[in-house]
Amino acid sequence: MKLLRATTDLLRINIATACDLRITRSVLIADSAGPPAIKAIPDLGPLAAQTGTGNVTVVDTSGGTSGDNWNVKELSIYNAHATQSSVVRVEHFDGTNVAIQWNGTIAAGESLILLENGLWIRMTAGGIIMESSFVGPVDVQAFTSTGAGTWTKPTSFTPKAVVVVAFGAGGGGGAGASLATAVVAKAALEAGAAHTRGRSTKRPTSVRLRT
Repeated sequence: MKLLRATTDLLRINIATACDLRITRSVLIADSAGPPAIKAIPDLGPLAAQTGTGNVTVVDTSGGTSGDNWNVKELSIYNAHATQSSVVRVEHFDGTNVAIQWNGTIAAGESLILLENGLWIRMTAGGIIMESSFVGPVDVQAFTSTGAGTWTKPTSFTPKAVVVVAFGAGGGGGAGASLATAVVAKAALEAGAAHTRGRSTKRPTSVRLRT
């Protein structure tokens, strides 16, 4: 949801590239009394297809009663164009100041939806919620010799966290046994396996540092 204050606030979108956006919205209006009283729900209906560029007002409180709270419960923007995508910016404007609520690209067939809980979601052309995991630059430095490791802070990007993973020495297994005495080697291996069963012979230790 998004709260707008009558009669100065409005919610608008800015369209960078001409496509074919279909926009619907749902609004609940309450007065400023305590507790607030819910007013008649306005019949906003869907907007006409937006095929141009520039600013388009989607919720305008100027026709309401001063001091009322307009609760935008849901906003849906669907790109009905067959091929053209566009950068779309959703803005809260109070007549003087602009606060960007969402900014990104809506490809052909995709949708942008503001849910009642205030979250923005993008839907694919197939109707699936789009999810992404940002993977930033990574610098890996490995040191295999005792006392020879000096970590160097990367300069090509600004690191946000450092993870140090240290491995201890492994088990000896059948070390010291001769192939000529296969029975002794087998016994040593079985003894080592019994001793280390249920635990790793190389147990990593991880330490996370913030730069």
